[in-house]
Amino acid sequence: MLETDPTYRTLQQRIGHFAANEIGRLLNRLAGDHVREVVAERLDSRGGGLSRRMNRLCTRTGRRVLKARLTRLTERHGITATVVPAPYSGQQCCSCGYLHNTNRKSQARFVCGFCGKELHADVNASRTVASRRSRPLPHGTGPRSRETCRHQSRSTA
Repeated sequence: MLETDPTYRTLQQRIGHFAANEIGRLLNRLAGDHVREVVAERLDSRGGGLSRRMNRLCTRTGRRVLKARLTRLTERHGITATVVPAPYSGQQCCSCGYLHNTNRKSQARFVCGFCGKELHADVNASRTVASRRSRPLPHGTGPRSRETCRHQSRSTA
């Protein structure tokens, strides 16, 4: 059994310590920069090329440590942590809300197929995440489609 293998247990501990150290280091740096709020995506952090068991280990370790460190950051420094849904943040326009898989031209380039906005893809995704925090959508609705945008613009004109 893997659970009883000393090499496997050592590897589990090393992964846990590494995750805790890196997450703690980054969050402490934010606290030192006088940040008042952290907005994070609820991500699926499974990696490619690992076994199912190793993916589960990495995912659980990272989530548990991050949740504990964010709680402690809130208690010690008063920094608010907000978690927003992650789906399609890299494909949704931060300006008009249009969502399409062709908006993300490459890993680094984002061009909206509706309004034409061009940005670095990571900048667009971070602005989309921030807007999801500040402008929650009504229950049961999601990112706007091209048809919804056209219909809204016609009805307001």
